[in-house]
Amino acid sequence: MYVEVEDGFHRVYGFSPGDAFFNMVGAAIPLAQWTFPLLRNFTLKYSYWPSPGYRNELKAGQGKAFLDDYQGTTVYLAVDPHFMLGSRLRDALPPWLGLAFGVGARDLDETGGGRRQATIALDYNFSRIQTGSDFLQALFTFVDFYHLPAPGIRLDGKRIIFGVFYP
Repeated sequence: MYVEVEDGFHRVYGFSPGDAFFNMVGAAIPLAQWTFPLLRNFTLKYSYWPSPGYRNELKAGQGKAFLDDYQGTTVYLAVDPHFMLGSRLRDALPPWLGLAFGVGARDLDETGGGRRQATIALDYNFSRIQTGSDFLQALFTFVDFYHLPAPGIRLDGKRIIFGVFYP
């Protein structure tokens, strides 16, 4: 909601009811996952790499928060596919491997123009790796909030790109 309140005072962007609604939905996800265990197979993840525009602003001495760098951000819905596989496939697929579906935008301007990107990539669920170390288990749980670079397919405008994607 921080960004929505900030945008509400911006002369060009303005407050977005749709964005505010989805912020609240995102905040309600942990409660829904606690209430409906099936939803624990779905996780929101975040990926970030500073965009060229953001790096240029930092070099020019304009201190901005990285949260405002929409072009460097991709948000993913990670899916643990094991819950929908038969026992043979479930046993063949490592428990820490899943899929993630991401959305992001690049080359944004202040009028809503820009390129939208959609990504389907492998995802790593590190918290499923069993370890005897409480420290490593805590670290793995923390890292699971982020989508790390992984092979996948990206739809960028009318182009289809195969590769390893970091944000």
